[in-house]
This record gives sequence, structure tokens and C-alpha cells, in this order.
Amino acid sequence: MGFFPSLDISRVLYFSSPRTYFKAKITLSVENEVILPPFTGKVAKSLLIKGNDKLETIFKSPNVNPKPIKVSPLGYLKNGKEVFLWVMEKGKLDIIRASPDREYFFYVGYEETISHMVEEALSNIDGKELFKTKWYVSSVEINSYTLPNEKGKYDTLKSSEVKVSFRSPVNIVDPYRKSKFRRFLPVAGFLFSYNIGEIARLERDNKLYWILVDYMSAILQETHNVWDTVKKIYYIYDGEKIPGLTGYIKYYINHDLLESRQELAVLIENVLQHAEIMGVGSGRANGFGHVKITTK
Repeated sequence: MGFFPSLDISRVLYFSSPRTYFKAKITLSVENEVILPPFTGKVAKSLLIKGNDKLETIFKSPNVNPKPIKVSPLGYLKNGKEVFLWVMEKGKLDIIRASPDREYFFYVGYEETISHMVEEALSNIDGKELFKTKWYVSSVEINSYTLPNEKGKYDTLKSSEVKVSFRSPVNIVDPYRKSKFRRFLPVAGFLFSYNIGEIARLERDNKLYWILVDYMSAILQETHNVWDTVKKIYYIYDGEKIPGLTGYIKYYINHDLLESRQELAVLIENVLQHAEIMGVGSGRANGFGHVKITTK
């Protein structure tokens, strides 16, 4: 690892082509009470495909990977807080219902390469029938972000910790090799491995990518109570019981390392913002890996 001091993160970031990312929040209601799938990311995905059938190729093709789109499960507000609808296996199968007396929402994150397709879908989903009810859109809010950028949403040099809340089950991918086996230790380099590759424009087999993964883990250090706040659960998807992670994790920021290599702050701040827009881990296009990130 003697080549670490010569690593120029700013060059890695700024000589890659910035991309525009979009995050949309769609608020909607149903015509009548209806039973939904046990994982309601299917609602968001299916509505988008109903609005523009060209998106089916993006969502379902194994040749489009990583997916340039991410959705969240369906959610609603309860006492001012967002609650997302998906079944956690607890010995019995809970039923998820949507009713016309409640307003719902979901989030979509997507890249500029498919923005025209997604926005056409969003303009066409009002009144579409799905899961034996009609869905009516009351608002669509879209924000755009150019990444990487010099100054993003987070200021890690002035923060002491980063909190990542898992709002839908998280499936952590292996950053070191392509494998059907997932990682279950939420160290920062593993959790954000997809986002690191996208921000730095590096493939998994590039040694520089592995270095950035290790830097992420070195700078964002998980706290001692990680297993009190992060839980392994089983969620139901397509009739299967599948393990994933839920809860939240706090990372302390290693300022000794960060302040000696301040260009790393640019990397981390862009990675965190990318994760909030596009999710973390695998299965993001199906509604997994939806996170909320805050700093303190």
C-alpha cells in the first residue's frame, strides 16, 4: 500500500465526466381499497412501466447493470415521519392494504441517460389501473444534481458523524468480486461500494477502486453499538423469504485521516449524495437499498 500517498482523488473525480442525476417524489392516491404485494417496490416499478413500457427493458434486462434507475417502496406519512410498506417475516404473512382515505408516495432516482423515458412515464401514470385499483397522481416533485461536484450537500470536514437510515431492506454487494453471495457487515466501503464505483467511474476489477473502498471504510468508522441499531431481517419478495439488513448505522468520521487528505472529503461527500439519490447495494431498481443520510 506504499502508493497511497500518490493517490490524487481530485484527479479521479474531476477527470471523470460529471453526470446529472434526478430524484423525483410522486404523491398519489388509490380509487378503492386494495391489497398490495408484500414488497411495494413493485408498485412503483409497475406504475412506471405502465406509464412508459420502454422502461421494462431497463428494469428487467440482465444486460443493463448497474441499473440507471432506483425506486423506493410505497410510503405514507405517520405523525410527520415517512413509513414504507414492506413485509418483514415474523412467522406469519402480514397483509398490506392501500385505502382511498390516505395519501401515498414513492421516490425515483435516475440518471440523465434515461431522464426522458422516466419523465414520460411520470406524466402518464395518472389514472392507470394496477393491482385492481386506479392510481391518481396529486404531485410530482423533481430535483436535479450534478455529480461529482466540488461542494455537495454534506460537509464532512465540519461534521463528527454520518447516520445512514435503511428505509427499505439493504442488500450489500461484494466490492472485490462478482458473487451471488452478499456481504452482511455494514462497513462503509462495503455499504457504499456501488456508489464509489459510479462516482469515480471505476469498475470492480480496478485496483484503484479497491483503494477507494478501503479509504471509505477507514474514514467512516462504525460505532460500537452497530449491532444494536442494524438488524438482519427476512423480507418477502416473490413468495421467497430473503435475508437483508434494516435499522440504521452511525459512522464516526476519522478526521486524523480526512484532514491530512482533504481531497478525500470530496469523494465521500459525493458518494453520500449519490447514495441518497440512487440507493445502496443491489436490487435498487426493485425498491431495495433506499436510504436517508444525515450528518451531525
